[in-house]
Amino acid sequence: MEPRRQCGGSVKVLASIEDPVVINKILTPLQDKVIPEPTDLLRKSRAPPAHLFG
Repeated sequence: MEPRRQCGGSVKVLASIEDPVVINKILTPLQDKVIPEPTDLLRKSRAPPAHLFG
């Protein structure tokens, strides 16, 4: 664990879930709620304006 960036204080682990069955029970219902990452954030490339390089 790393110290907190804001104050440099310590961080305590309150709980750790390590059983794969339990992890799957927690995460499986959340799969339907995940928002897909947008893939079209950048415009598609195109040729430069012809009047500049004609």
